[in-house]
Amino acid sequence: ADRTITKDEATAAERRIPIYLVDVTDGVTPETGVTISGAECRITKNGDSPATCAGTVVEAENGLYYYQASTGDVDTVGYITVEIADAVARKFFRQYLIQVI
Repeated sequence: ADRTITKDEATAAERRIPIYLVDVTDGVTPETGVTISGAECRITKNGDSPATCAGTVVEAENGLYYYQASTGDVDTVGYITVEIADAVARKFFRQYLIQVI
């Protein structure tokens, strides 16, 4: 896992998952202005079936975004995997460990 998030984390900033989106064609050019919504963001909690993300994807700059996970996203001990799939950007995956601290 890239990072650990505390189970039931109440502080929103501690639930942010960084995302870097690049062009689907060349795989290098940062993608800006991408709006991720609905099924373009999927989350899997500890091996369960994927579901539409409950949180939101926010653009920072120059291809950098973050997924603001909801408290419901981090309510289960184990791994979560966030997948971003948009027509203009390459698929993005990030895995985090949710644990009791």
